[in-house]
Amino acid sequence: MKRAIEFIEKNLLTPFSLDDVAAAEGLSTYHLHRVFAATFGRSIKTYVRKRRLTEAARLLRTTTRGVLDIALECQFESQASFTRAFRALFNQPPASFRREGPAHGRLHLGHVAARERLQQVSAARLRALLAAGNRVGRRRNSAVGFRRLKVRTRRPAA
Repeated sequence: MKRAIEFIEKNLLTPFSLDDVAAAEGLSTYHLHRVFAATFGRSIKTYVRKRRLTEAARLLRTTTRGVLDIALECQFESQASFTRAFRALFNQPPASFRREGPAHGRLHLGHVAARERLQQVSAARLRALLAAGNRVGRRRNSAVGFRRLKVRTRRPAA
């Protein structure tokens, strides 16, 4: 997963697809999505979105560029969608976040950075996840308490 994270961080402000990340990691998109979610507890899309928002927060505090310019640079389609996502993560709109400014001290993204901190996963754990194949997330049904349902279909009259 290290190569996938490095690829995402390197290309954070450019458009890329899940196929690009999978190619960087050397896995199929299916396995990449499964292993990433099992490893980090969130989807790749969620991780990328939060990382882009934290980068936008840094740009808001350290530059004088407009909110729309920052939203577009961070790959959001509109200022409205950027503002909604920003408010959901930081509990305030981008403009008020910027007004707090550097005068109030360092950039306080600790609460977000703590949630984004990557969990260290052993190579053995990753191999086990890959070897599990389709069994990940499935449970074996026991015979006790298991009922079969018959589905009857009617054929239309000829």
